[in-house]
Amino acid sequence: MTATPRLALRGGPPVIDAPGPHFAWPPIEDRDVEAVTGQLLSAVSIPDRSGVIAALEDSLASFLGVRHVVTTCTGTAALHSMYAAAGIGPGDEVIVPALTFHATATPLFHLGARPVLADVDEHGQLDLDDAARRITQRTKAIVAVHLWGLPENMDALAAFSARHDLMLLEDGSHAHGATWRGQPVGSFGRAAAFSMNGPKPLSAG
Repeated sequence: MTATPRLALRGGPPVIDAPGPHFAWPPIEDRDVEAVTGQLLSAVSIPDRSGVIAALEDSLASFLGVRHVVTTCTGTAALHSMYAAAGIGPGDEVIVPALTFHATATPLFHLGARPVLADVDEHGQLDLDDAARRITQRTKAIVAVHLWGLPENMDALAAFSARHDLMLLEDGSHAHGATWRGQPVGSFGRAAAFSMNGPKPLSAG
């Protein structure tokens, strides 16, 4: 039996010996620099729905197959805006997966609502049996979080939300372009929020 070489971490030979960094995201091309420079020369701030903001919102609406897209300053602000627009407020409860980034839950506190954590299965998908046990008279919505580009089972979630008379909301921060049975995530529920900061699949600024 051939001995397994030690990992580089433990003093063995490294598999990659080229100096880092080995990968950079997002890729910045000349046309990106030109676009940003052009915008700076035009205006630093866009106070209304015009210019690149309108172009981005219209393109995203077309891509997702939804009627409205509103940009915000961060993905956290998008989640906060989604919850507020959905009418979630003081005393309401919203079921969110226990495995997610904290911003899926924390904006609810600002609205006087309460996030209720439900377990996930071995694949990171929301455990609907556990979610069902957490429904009370105050439960108003359930959030599908599509972590790492992997869509939730939207057939099951849509049926669950309809059966329990809950609003279905989506956090697609990691899942731009992902689909469930050919339909884009972010187009199933009452509303959805996305993030476009540096490490996300779709980056913007």
